[in-house]
Amino acid sequence: MITELDNRIYGTNKSRIIEEFFSNSAHFPIVLIFVELFTEGFYEFIREPDLYAISFSALLQAHFIGNRYSNSYKRQLFGNLIGPSVYTIFEVPIEGLVSFLSNPIHTAYWCFSLTIGISRSIQLHTSGNIHSCFIIIENIVRTNILFVGYWIFEVMTEDKYTDVSIFFSNMSHLYIFIVITLSGLIIGVSKTTNKQYMDLLRRTATQLKEYSQWLLGDILLTQAVTDPLSLSLQRINRYVLFMDIRGFTKWCESQMPEDVVKVVNNYYLTAETVWSKFPVIKTKLTGDEVLIVFSSGDTALKAALLLRERIEDFLGSFGLSAGIGVHSGPLIEGLVGSKKVKAYDIIGDTVNTAKRLCDNAIGGEILISDGFPEKLRKQTAFSGQREIMVKGKNSPIKVYSVKGLKEN
Repeated sequence: MITELDNRIYGTNKSRIIEEFFSNSAHFPIVLIFVELFTEGFYEFIREPDLYAISFSALLQAHFIGNRYSNSYKRQLFGNLIGPSVYTIFEVPIEGLVSFLSNPIHTAYWCFSLTIGISRSIQLHTSGNIHSCFIIIENIVRTNILFVGYWIFEVMTEDKYTDVSIFFSNMSHLYIFIVITLSGLIIGVSKTTNKQYMDLLRRTATQLKEYSQWLLGDILLTQAVTDPLSLSLQRINRYVLFMDIRGFTKWCESQMPEDVVKVVNNYYLTAETVWSKFPVIKTKLTGDEVLIVFSSGDTALKAALLLRERIEDFLGSFGLSAGIGVHSGPLIEGLVGSKKVKAYDIIGDTVNTAKRLCDNAIGGEILISDGFPEKLRKQTAFSGQREIMVKGKNSPIKVYSVKGLKEN
């Protein structure tokens, strides 16, 4: 799933298409348009389909290459040939194949698109100096689109310039060629430096995103990016799930530390395959304990049932099992800590009660409290109920052992 943070790091689909259009796909079509505009005349040109065929071809190519969902960045050669291909399909039936190919501006369109497509394809599969070299080559080629367009315009207006040597014998033409080529070289070197810097920034941002997801999770991280105030302390109703392994401390006494860590990591990984299927507000892993916070009671119950199924299958091979407690109620949620060290946490009696329910659940059991919404309890099948005394409570709490969800 693409998040708002992904869009900020890599750009939105729309922004990538716009960037592709103005940085690549529209370059030769603009030159082609003005060459034909000045050779045919304004009113004549806008009445013919050429302008619209060129524009549509450029837009279609930009959409294909810029669209992240088309995987087109791995097919740059094909993508860069879309423009000239579509334009050729439009024009050949109108002008005829021989007439179309005899126009040097059309041939140049194909040559430039092919050269840029090959250069971009090589860039995708290389790194270091070779990668940088082809960025520079691409930009030298790209800037010379303007020069070639100028040469073709001169050819169309003065036949003598069909001879390239005569064309370059004009010192102004040679001057323009040298300046444009050097400009392409300078732009290429600049783009190489900028790309290296942008790639480093994006790699760093991606790393920071991953670290932030470990601490906040996808939902909170997205909220923090779009609205930093959303992490402020607030009183809110949540569904809190605790799960830990029964008899884990005793089991660890007879195991090698490396084996214990391996089991714990796989235990967490198994739990993650479950909670990642649901919209989770927060997760926290401590020792053999898993804390998960939900905004929906229905989601919390479904997650608890799936957790029990997957975790029992995993722990069973080690002769272990886990208990689960789920409780709902108001709590304080948000960033807590000192000025320089903060963590997003939940605090309140709801959290403590959920933990006590988990402590009182036997292996393979899910306990929910009497405080769970009645509507949800009516949708749930129970294998029994009992009262438990928990630390910090003067009166016993009525709890229900969850069997499953009732069928509608």
